[in-house]
Amino acid sequence: MLGEERYQANATRIRNLLMHYPVSAKERLVKYVELVSGSGEGRLPELQVEGRHLSMIVYFNLDIILPLILLVVLLSWRLSG
Repeated sequence: MLGEERYQANATRIRNLLMHYPVSAKERLVKYVELVSGSGEGRLPELQVEGRHLSMIVYFNLDIILPLILLVVLLSWRLSG
């Protein structure tokens, strides 16, 4: 597989594309750090996870799990008795 010509040609093509990419990873990192640090408070609200506003019950799906457990317990109690 490694000796096949088409794989070698594709690997060479991708290597050349990555080597001549207009913006290096280091430059991108510096731009993002400058963007976040320049926002005043050190963080961007757009990058904050919305899940931080969820209650514990919703976060752990207890609003779904507890009724199902209660249903199983009641059905098993009803069928056994």
